[in-house]
Amino acid sequence: MSNKQQRPSLKSRVQAWTGGGALAAWLLFAALALLPLVLVPSWADAQGPIKVMLLSSLMVVALFAFVLHVYQQRSIARRAHWTWVVPLLLVALVAASAIGSSAGFSAWIGSGGQGYTAVFPMLATVIAYVLALAAGQSPRFLRFGTLAVVSGAVLAGLWAALEYTGIPLSGPQHFAGFSPSGTWTGLLVLLSLAASWSVGLWLASDASVTDTWVPTPLWRRVWGVFGVLATVLAVAGILLVDSWVGALTLLVGIGTLVALCLFDPKRFTATKRLIVPMALFALALIVFILPLPWTSKVPREAQISYTHAAHIAQETLKVDGPFGSGPATYTESYTRFKAEGVNTTPFWQVLFDRSPSHILTLFTTWGLVPTLVYLGFVVFVLVRVGHALILRREREDWQAIAVLTSGWLALLIAQGVYASDATLQVVFWVATGLLVARVSPAVRLTLPAHGRGALLSSGAIVVVGVAGAVYLFTAGQWLIGETLIARAVQVQQEDGSKADLLELVGGAAKRNQWHAGYTRALVQAHLQQVQALAGQEDVEAEIIGHSVDSAMALARKSVELNPVDVRNARLAASTFGALSTVVAGADIQSVDYHRYAVQLDPANPLQRTALAQALMRAADGAMAVLPEGDERTQTVTQLLEEARAQADASIALRQTAEGVYIRALILERLGYLDQAIQELEALIVRTPQDPVLRFELGVLQLRSGNKERALLAMESALERAPTYANAKWYLAAIYEDLGNLEEAILQLQDLLILDPENTTVQQRLQLLQTQQQDAQDAAQTKPIDTL
Repeated sequence: MSNKQQRPSLKSRVQAWTGGGALAAWLLFAALALLPLVLVPSWADAQGPIKVMLLSSLMVVALFAFVLHVYQQRSIARRAHWTWVVPLLLVALVAASAIGSSAGFSAWIGSGGQGYTAVFPMLATVIAYVLALAAGQSPRFLRFGTLAVVSGAVLAGLWAALEYTGIPLSGPQHFAGFSPSGTWTGLLVLLSLAASWSVGLWLASDASVTDTWVPTPLWRRVWGVFGVLATVLAVAGILLVDSWVGALTLLVGIGTLVALCLFDPKRFTATKRLIVPMALFALALIVFILPLPWTSKVPREAQISYTHAAHIAQETLKVDGPFGSGPATYTESYTRFKAEGVNTTPFWQVLFDRSPSHILTLFTTWGLVPTLVYLGFVVFVLVRVGHALILRREREDWQAIAVLTSGWLALLIAQGVYASDATLQVVFWVATGLLVARVSPAVRLTLPAHGRGALLSSGAIVVVGVAGAVYLFTAGQWLIGETLIARAVQVQQEDGSKADLLELVGGAAKRNQWHAGYTRALVQAHLQQVQALAGQEDVEAEIIGHSVDSAMALARKSVELNPVDVRNARLAASTFGALSTVVAGADIQSVDYHRYAVQLDPANPLQRTALAQALMRAADGAMAVLPEGDERTQTVTQLLEEARAQADASIALRQTAEGVYIRALILERLGYLDQAIQELEALIVRTPQDPVLRFELGVLQLRSGNKERALLAMESALERAPTYANAKWYLAAIYEDLGNLEEAILQLQDLLILDPENTTVQQRLQLLQTQQQDAQDAAQTKPIDTL
């Protein structure tokens, strides 16, 4: 037989590498290697959703390839029902949590940093588990799968190391604590897993052709390079960053290896190598117990306390029931149930989208039932692994199970003490699949070529194909939407056309009609369009009215899409507040939405300050619209008293400059001028460089009859902001009232330099110059409209 006949053809080799099961495996390997790395520099803030979309897209195609492979081979590996029924049950329970949630689209597709806990990303993660389970007994699959994880971790670690040393690869997002995989803590957990696996396979290696991981010299060189790099990067990262979570995960991973080596030393051919894991264990233990003697350049990760997170989880379960607030909705639970004590911390304005523990995040969002099923499955796997390692020590694959267990336990512990991320969850589920494949024996089940089995297998192809196509289309729409938003941000930064901005954001929102985030962006684009059109001449009122109506309708829609997200309520409130001067009754609707925002975020002083301001604005509107009489007095007083109560509540939560300022204005409207002046004076002492506060103080001094003090306040405001138009306008009125016409004329002339087309200033200046003016009471001066 000739060599040509002996060698397989190129076509057959390509089919062998890409057909069915092989394609599914390679797509899984690609996901494991790319997830820690995939990043669009200009979208660094959205790297979580980008990773989720990459994972979901790859797993949809991989599942279709796998189902097609099963159909072609007419056989499948059958395992114990718990190995696949429980994960599928978990997905169904997470879907039930999403159905009961008011979060809408985001609970299914995912958004933000916790998007990977949503239904469809969770399903993609379980698909990765199923693929690992189906082929996990194959040494080749195990070898390539673990190498994909370790290589991705190493490349992400090298990237982060370059950023740390000042070599930017991430574009404008560059800083010493940047990591393409997410936070540095998450990267250290991933590197600890990689180091545990690398050290473990080095301990178990016997340099034979039957070795699981290094059967050839090439594989020994590959694993040698990546294994050393993973270990060095893990140790260096833990020493550079005072992260007890990273030290703990390395401690658990390496400690498991040391314990298993001591339990059954004859399983490891080169016992002298045990000195390396023992040294790593000692180092991790020291770093875990003792603080580092130096300060790291990597900023600490802000997070709430475990006690606070447990409180939020308990309150959420009490209010929302056993299925929690819904997948990927931790921000909503945080705003509703955070403790007031958070206002004493530097992170009082941060909207946390996760707890410091992944398990606590799941209890809050998925709820009690899905999370207990998840934990029960993990415990069952742990029991089966323990049984395989301790009671069945004669197993041929004992070493492989031991090595896999070291990294798997490290990831498991990390879920209890760290928030996790998309990459860590996928790696954990794949590692679980590899372990279950080893501890749960499989029986090859042959599918009939005809009859019910054939119909089911062919039907599975159709169902997976159609569902996958729909999901890929949805993912494509999301990616197009993100591209359009990125382009819109660029247009806005370049001060481009508001019409172009509106078109781009509108295109993104049209492709993602059920996503509240895009709707919010479109509302803001319409408001900018209204502002731009209002400043132009010869613009038809109908065009402006269309943008106004669109902004209000979309603001309502954003609240309807996700009524528990305070960002939607706050946007609706600010939208109606901004349009209150052109839309009758908008100020009252703004107040209603602000009240709703306070219900969703009761411990936030800024929400109460915003409500107080909206109530004050509504009171001013009632004063201008309602006829003089008891009804107007009663309405205005009620609005102002409620505004005062909200301002007091805001200051009680945290004394902010804005809160004190708004309360002073409310007190002035209620007639407590002296008290209002005292509050502003005290606030100016705290923020002496703020010209607005000095201007407002001058206005109040005028109304109380203290013209000399008002003069000093206006002059000090202009010292800090020489182009402050209203301060000049009031100062001119004070000079005129005091009889100093020369200084009044100078102030008005300066105003015309700032705004040459202002007819009000022109007329007043002309009167002063011709000395035809009537004596003006400065206390009756109103703010002037200036550019």
